[in-house]
Amino acid sequence: MHHGAEVPCSDASFWARRLTSLGVVPWAIPLRTLTADALAAALRRATAEPLHAHRARALADLLRAEDGVEPVRQAVERLAP
Repeated sequence: MHHGAEVPCSDASFWARRLTSLGVVPWAIPLRTLTADALAAALRRATAEPLHAHRARALADLLRAEDGVEPVRQAVERLAP
């Protein structure tokens, strides 16, 4: 019997791998094997290890410093007739 969560998001695995590679989460849980126990274990580890919090704060600082709107505005202007 399967009790995993089914998420119809095709980019979920991409973001799981990305967050893992950035070191802000301990590991990615494949959707096929996602259970409440697996998620709880990952959350316990993510919140117990200071390294994950440190990396998440550093990433948040980088994202906060980005101007996410301006590059999109420039791209739209280049495409506008």
